[in-house]
Amino acid sequence: MGVRWPSNGNSNAGGLVIPATVPTVALLSAPLNLSIDNQQVLLQWYLAVTWGGDITSVVLKIIRGSTAGGTLLNSGVTVQVTSADTLVLGGCWTDIPGIVANQQYAVTLTTAGGVADSTVADASIALIAL
Repeated sequence: MGVRWPSNGNSNAGGLVIPATVPTVALLSAPLNLSIDNQQVLLQWYLAVTWGGDITSVVLKIIRGSTAGGTLLNSGVTVQVTSADTLVLGGCWTDIPGIVANQQYAVTLTTAGGVADSTVADASIALIAL
């Protein structure tokens, strides 16, 4: 007999527009309820984004919460991009959110170097309680 740890995921078929220079939630998890207080959570995420015609870089942030104003978990990584190109971004992160219910996570993007909007072509996030 084993223990089943909570997990969930969320996928986005695409079409979300990322306005130029505006921090935007590109990917949002469903709420996760942890079985044990202070349980560690593994986040795995994937984004395919077509950058606006004059965008040169993007800042990617992993957020604990459902908005761009949530708790920042990473350092806000800047990635150089080629305008009008589609780039796949993905990764994983671990977090110990504490004693919480309905915890959500977001991946935000903030573009720079231009005024053209970008578009999320495909996206997915998975949360696994460890």
